[in-house]
Amino acid sequence: MTATYWIDVRDKPGFLRLVMRVLAGQAQMSFEGDLSQCRGLFDLPGATTEETAVLKRNTSHPRQDFVVVPLEENTAAAIFKEVESGGRIVRDIIHVQIEKGGFLVFGAYDNFHPDGCVVWKGATEGSLNELKAKGILRSYQPAPDRGAGA
Repeated sequence: MTATYWIDVRDKPGFLRLVMRVLAGQAQMSFEGDLSQCRGLFDLPGATTEETAVLKRNTSHPRQDFVVVPLEENTAAAIFKEVESGGRIVRDIIHVQIEKGGFLVFGAYDNFHPDGCVVWKGATEGSLNELKAKGILRSYQPAPDRGAGA
């Protein structure tokens, strides 16, 4: 089983770009929040406003915009451009999730809140220490094992 970590992100766009690059390929990504300035996400081939078995809405009231997009090597740059432009990932997007292989492997909830940003799969203490040294993360800590993303 892969360790789960709660992470305190200093550089949200930088961290998201890295996570997207590492997880791209046979993955899906969801965004929830004010997506009115991210219309290009809805135009990506395979984009849907429907929840999937893994990627669910996290805010029921008030209802937020929601989209699921394929996260592939050839879509990652276009996705990132939509959410990074104008600081949208910092201000407008509330929740970000990534599913790979049928498991939720990354979640950033409540605008990357330190108690709401978790990575389940692929992270190692070495890689997290490197991100901390580069100033992308403030800190990280192992999360209690609840079997998520196993």
